[in-house]
Formats: sequence, C-alpha cells, structure tokens
Amino acid sequence: MGFDFTYPWALLLIPIGILIIALINRRYTTHTPSLRRRVSLWMRLVVTCVLVLAISMPSVMLPSGKVTRWILLDMSDSSAPVQSEMQENVKTALEQLPEGEEAGVIVFGANAMVETPLSQSPSFTGVHTAIDGSGSDLDSALMLASALMPSDNAGSITVITDGNVAANQTTANIIGARGIQVDSMSIETSQITDAQLTEITSPSTVYEGQTIPIQVVIDANAAMEGSLVLYQNGELTATRDVKLSTGENRFAFSDTAAKTGVVTYQAQFISPSDMQSRNNRASTHLQISGAPTILLVSQTDSIGSLFTAAGLKVEIIRASELPATTERYLPYDAIVLNNIDYESAGSDQWGALSSAVKTLSRGLCVLGGDSSYALGNYRGTVLEELMPVTIDVRNKLQVPALSLIIAIDKSGSMTSGQFGLSRIEIAKEAAMQAVEVLSAQDNIGVIAFDDQASWAVPFQKTTDIAAIQNMIGTIRAGGGTAFYSPLQASFETLAAADTPQKHIIFLSDGQPGDSEFQDIALAMKKTGITLTTVAIGNDANSELMKLLSTLGGGRSYVTTEFDNLPKIFTKETMLAGASYVQNRIFTPVITENSTLTAYDGFPQLAGYLTTVEKPTATVSLQSDMEDPILSWWNVGTGKTIAWTSDAQGAWTENFLSWESAASFFGGMVAKVLPGVDREGELSATVQDSQMSITYQIDPTSQQEGLETTVTIVSPDGSEQETTLTEVEPGIYEGKAQAELEGAYALRLSQSEEGTQVRSQESGAVKTYAKEYDLRGESGSTLASLMQSTGGHEVTDLSSFWDQQVTSAQSRKSLFTILLLLSLILLLLDIALRKLPWEDAFYQWMAKHRHVKQTGPKVSSESKESEAPKPKTKKAAKVDAQKARNQAAEQTTDALLSALNARKKK
Repeated sequence: MGFDFTYPWALLLIPIGILIIALINRRYTTHTPSLRRRVSLWMRLVVTCVLVLAISMPSVMLPSGKVTRWILLDMSDSSAPVQSEMQENVKTALEQLPEGEEAGVIVFGANAMVETPLSQSPSFTGVHTAIDGSGSDLDSALMLASALMPSDNAGSITVITDGNVAANQTTANIIGARGIQVDSMSIETSQITDAQLTEITSPSTVYEGQTIPIQVVIDANAAMEGSLVLYQNGELTATRDVKLSTGENRFAFSDTAAKTGVVTYQAQFISPSDMQSRNNRASTHLQISGAPTILLVSQTDSIGSLFTAAGLKVEIIRASELPATTERYLPYDAIVLNNIDYESAGSDQWGALSSAVKTLSRGLCVLGGDSSYALGNYRGTVLEELMPVTIDVRNKLQVPALSLIIAIDKSGSMTSGQFGLSRIEIAKEAAMQAVEVLSAQDNIGVIAFDDQASWAVPFQKTTDIAAIQNMIGTIRAGGGTAFYSPLQASFETLAAADTPQKHIIFLSDGQPGDSEFQDIALAMKKTGITLTTVAIGNDANSELMKLLSTLGGGRSYVTTEFDNLPKIFTKETMLAGASYVQNRIFTPVITENSTLTAYDGFPQLAGYLTTVEKPTATVSLQSDMEDPILSWWNVGTGKTIAWTSDAQGAWTENFLSWESAASFFGGMVAKVLPGVDREGELSATVQDSQMSITYQIDPTSQQEGLETTVTIVSPDGSEQETTLTEVEPGIYEGKAQAELEGAYALRLSQSEEGTQVRSQESGAVKTYAKEYDLRGESGSTLASLMQSTGGHEVTDLSSFWDQQVTSAQSRKSLFTILLLLSLILLLLDIALRKLPWEDAFYQWMAKHRHVKQTGPKVSSESKESEAPKPKTKKAAKVDAQKARNQAAEQTTDALLSALNARKKK
C-alpha cells in the first residue's frame, strides 16, 4: 500500500492553521477555560487537519482483484507457415481463461495493433487487423501492451511467435522495471533454403577515371548455385555465375568512374534454389569527383602512360625540380616518386614534400628501383620518416651472410683532389660508410694496393665497426699501380670464405703497370665471386675497368665526381648482399584486402628491395619471405604507400604486361588521395518509409534567404522534390517518402531569385526489412527477455495460464472520505458548543467517582491498634496525590451543590 499526495505542499497549512486557532483562542480567553471551550478548541484543530489533508489530494494503491493478461501474436512474414496453428492456440487459450481474469490480443509485424480488447470473456475468431508482415517489431507490441495495462505492476504478457524476434534491451528493462512478466510460446517453423544479399560496399568518394572496387557479401543457409548481377544506375554492368557455400560468401567486382556525380550500384542474386526473394537485393552509392592531378617525379617519362591509362592527370618533373615550398603542392592531389635517389634533391625540397603530406593531406606513393630505398640512401632521412617501412634491415632474421673485400688504389695519383679533399680520403670515407651497412654475420676485408697489395683490414667478421673504420683510416697514398696482386689476394681469400654471397669492390684512378689479371676475373665468376669496378678520374683506364667487371659478373662505375664514391660503395655493398636486394622470382601474397579488393591474384615478380614495415603500417602484399611489397599508413593528415619492387620492368616485366597493370598502379595512387573537398555536406537516412535529409554548411559562408530544394531520384527512376528548412544557422533539414527498396540519388540546389548559387549531390539506401535477414534479429532474445522480467517458456496449452502473476492495482483517492469526515467533525463541534452537555458530564463524573470510593468500613479499634509505621518518600508522594484528589472531590461536591441550589430556585 503506497500513499501519494497530489499537492504535498498543502500539508504546510497544518501547522499554520494550528497556530492561528491557538492565537485566536488565547486572544478571547481571559480566565481558566471551561470544559466546553477546551473540547471545542480540540475539535476545531482536528477539523483543520482533516480539511488540509483533503486539500492535498491524498491517494492510496489498493488491489483491484483483477488479473490482466495480454497475448502478443506474431504475424510477420517469417511466421507465415505456422500462423494458422498460432491463431488456433490463441483461441484455445482464451477459452481456458481463468474466471475473474481478463485478457486481450495484440497482433504485430512491422507494426502492432489491438485485435481483441481486454475482457473477462474475450472473443477471438482470427486476425482481421491489417498488419505489415515485412517486420517483427516486438518492441512496439510490448510497449503497447504495457501502456494498456490497467496500472503499475499488473498482469503478464505472453508472446506467441516463430522465435525469429528480438526486443531492444531498453524495452526489456522498461517492462521489467514495471514488474510485468513476459512469457513466450515458440512455434518452430521448418527452415526454407535461403540466400540473402547481405551487403554491397564501395568507396564513398572516388575520382573520375579511377577504378571502383565493389565487394558483395552473400549469406546462405545451404549450398546453392546462381547468378550474381550488378547494376549501375539501373543498367546492367556485370553478371557472374557463382557457387555459394553455407555461411558467408564474398565476391569482388570493379568498375571505372566514367563521369562525375552520384552513382548507384545494386547487386542481385538469382537462383531457383532460393525460396525467399525479398532479401536478394542490396544497394550502395558513391560520389565521383573530377579526375585527380598527380605530380610524377621520375628520371624517365615512359612511366607516365601507366598512370594516364588509369584516368589520372599527370605532370612529370625531375627530382631536382621538386618544389621547395609547401604551397607549390596545392595544385596536386598526390605525389609519386619513381625510383628517386634521395640525394638528387635538396633538404629544403624534401622538407616541403614532408609538410605537404603531413599538413596539406597530399598523398605520397614511393615506387622502388635501383636508385630507391636502401640503394637511394633513404635510411635515416625525412623520406624514410614519411614511408610505412624502414630501410634498416640489419636486425632482420634469416638474412644470408656476405663476404666483402674492398680493394683501394693508394698510388700517388690518389693524393689529387678538389676542395681540399684528396681521392684517397674520399675513398677511405666511402669504405667506412660501406662497412656500416654490414651486419655482424658478414665478413669484411680491405686491401690497399699500389705496386704491391697489403691488408689494411685483415679479413674478419664485422663485429667491431669502429675498430675496422680506424684501420681503414691508416691507409696512406704513395707508389705505382698494379692490379694483379690485389685481385689475386681477394680471389684466394673469398674462395676460402664460407658465405653464400661473395663480392669485391675494386677502385682505381690510373693505368695498371702489370697484366694477366683478366684470368683472375674469369675465375672469380666461375666460383661465384662477383667483381664490381669503380674508375675515378679522367686518367683511369675505364675501358679496362668495364672489361674486368664484365668478366667478373659485376657492375662498372665511371665517375669524375669523386664525392660520389660513398654512395657508390654503400649501394654496391647493399646490392652484393641479400640483405637489401632480393633478386628472385616469386608470387606476391595478399595479406590485407582493403587496397586490393578487385584482384584475386597477381603476376610474378622478379625481385624487390628489402624493408621492414613500421609498427602501425598495414601490409597489403608481401613476398614469399614475408617482406613487405605493398604497404601503407597514415602520417599526419596524409597517407603514404610504398611499393618495394620497381615500375619500369626490371623486376616487373610480368606485371607491366598484365591487363590490370594500369588499374593496379592507379589504385595504388587512389589509396592515398585526400578526401574530396565539398562545400557543405549533404546526407540522408531512411527509416521505415521516410527519408530524413540534412545539409550542413559553414554559416559564415552561407547567404541569407536562399531557397534550398532537393531532387530525389528513386530506384525505379521516378523523381520527387522536397524543400529543406533552415533549423539552425547553416543546418537545413527536410523529409521525403521512400517506399521502394534500393539506392536513392539526391541533388541539392540552393538558389536566389531563380539563380542557382550552390549545388550538392549525395545518396541514400533503403535495405530490405530485418524480417528477411536469415542471420536472425539482433537485440535481447526471448530467453533474455523472459529472464529480465521473471517470465517462463510456455510449452503446452494446458499450462498456458498456470503462471501466477500480480493482480491489478488501482489508486484510490481519499479526498471524498476526508471531506466527509471533516464535515462530520464540524457538525459535531457545533453540537458540542450549542447543546447543554456539561451538567450531565459532571454528574456522571461525580457518580463514577462515588462508586469508585465505596468499600468495606474499618473499625476505630482496628485503626487505633495499628502501630504507626515510618513513611518512605514514595508513600509521601502517594499521600500528597490523595490529598489533591480529595480537594478535587470537594470542589466537585461544591459545584454539584451550587447546581442543585440553582435548580430549586
């Protein structure tokens, strides 16, 4: 029982009323009040309190004795095979309704309505209410039943369904909080063979000419064959025969963004084995913007056609022409570096590129080759910082060991040089830098030769780089030039070395004074030793050096700029070992599909440059040795992508002859393109059959008084127009009807006096109802719903009403009762003040006291014989009280005598 007050503030009048009555009584009472006045005072106080309670409108919850039950009957399409059985169950259950209880029936599908009102004798002859069977909105049915319960904490709800329903957890919590018990009775249906088109996805925005990757997901509850059809803007684009397995099936399509604007795609699955056609279509939409412009940095122009064929606008420059300021990158959407050496541009140019990527959101695509990555001196540079991979692979496991011998000409001519530096000093610096890229498992030896060869660094493991560099620093120039002895010493040492890779870097700036060393070069090649020669200066015998490298199976360098030596030595060291350069044929492995959804496989590659992916990078393609081939990541506000093979045919001959080559390399660039900048954002969502449209734009760039309309193209090609209202500065909203399933194209137009000021395009998709999703409803299942509300599973009609529930309660107002009580008390007060009741009261009191004092008499002798006893404090108090009682009796006797005398007169 719970009390409640409609106006609890009125209770404050009780102390106020008591105070006023007490003050009035004190004002008009000058002597000891009579009994009549005292009784009247108390009666008025009670009447005041009762009236104030009535004014506060109190009420109390009392059991009504009624038990209320609702039956929720699922009439969605999924329950069609068992709807007749379920209706018979409802009819039978209502016929067995216990006496004194009331029940009703609510039918639900995508909506919920009362079929049979609450009654103690409900009549149900079947479902006659129009219900939308395209859904199973159990939430609406539960809330309707809850709202129609007589009062709080009353009755129960029984859901009769095929089991393919679910309730929102919030609804379950509300029903449970009200104390309403939810039971369920599930009628199982036989499963039909079904395949549904679960999802079709595409990028939200692409550029004109770009390849559009489209992915379709089909779920099936049985294996079947059929056709998968793709439509673009309602026109057939592609058809594919597919075989489905039980569960999820994924298929990839690709299309070309032919023109700008909103494009809709719809996929449809067709199969004679599919028994449910309402879930066989899915749609998506995307925005196509104008073709992007890329800045291609390349030493050759031939690669430009690869990106032009992909629909990209291409501007080609050399590395030395890279912009030196960030704002010069504004006209471009992305930058492509094709086999670019880091030292071919200055630090200010690389700094501007870094800023363009990180702050202007420009994309960066880095393509490999023999002048890039490790061979292009990217290690430790701004460019390496931008890339998703790192160049330093010395700690990478399973890298084959290298045995390297550097033979340096230290003849007298090596003392010449430029800018205060001699050739011998630059050669020593180059050798020191080459040592730094070796790992601890590699071997190194340095021979310094003039007329004779000597070991400046004895052949050893590269375990102490600093000590090796110190020994290299002790080389001094002087003497003639002889090739035989250094080549012979190098050959003999490497022939005995036990490493897979063996290489010699041979440097000289002059003419040899001996001969017969060509045979040594031939012997090297036969035993797996490679020989690279470096001819420095105009006096060097470059033809002879080229011949030696050809005989030795290596490379030949001719340079007049002696400051190129460190780069040549480092590059050669990397090329010689298998740590940085992989020359072998393999097939790339797909490891991440977001960049490569349009391809099922790839042609073989003949090599790549070894790198290691950074921790937050994503590797989409990798080699058979799990090295990254294609990887990407976000850096600042931009994206960069790294392709560690080349794009000119050295390692990619099969790739470039592949029919999808342009699409692949163009897709690489598309991955890093920035988002399309649009003036404002137009968006729309569809719920049930209503589309909600919102357009947001910066209020500072918006003119006042513009008329904003949206033209909507439905899936069937029909058009409708709606006007958007500005609800807040820069925010426009509107509604439109969306009855058909599929993709809708939207075009917004803002105009002033008939002249268009701004336009925007977008799209929206209405999918099939969840009722047809064979994966089942998401939300609180019937089992968890029953658990939340204390319900049970009903398994038999005979026990349909067995579950005990709380009887209905109602709130009773006490206003009338209190008002009548106050009226009675007021009448009683008037009677007590007007009627002569005091004399009778005193007579009754006197008689009552007289009878109470009557008792057996005690003789005087007995009294006198009693010896006096000493009195205690308690006894003294008793005597005092007796004395006061006697005085009161005497006063009463005197009053009675006065009354008798008055009557006689």
